[in-house]
Amino acid sequence: MMNFWWRPAPAQKMSPFFTMLHAMHTLRDLPPAERAGWRALFDLYVFQTEGDPMAHIPLTPERAGAAPVSAVLGKRARSTPSFRT
Repeated sequence: MMNFWWRPAPAQKMSPFFTMLHAMHTLRDLPPAERAGWRALFDLYVFQTEGDPMAHIPLTPERAGAAPVSAVLGKRARSTPSFRT
């Protein structure tokens, strides 16, 4: 599985592999109903299976978490100890 998920990440982004590891540790053992709820949230906000759920909201500082990650913010996030490889 490592080879399937491993790929170089753009400078402003972290590898999706960290997200998968985090999900395995936090979501895998939840009760089925809770896992279904998280699956629905990931489908809506991460995979955007129904389009951009935030498209109707203007891009403001309050909505910054939904904005594309800048190179500076990405570098800062990757320098955080929990994101280091």
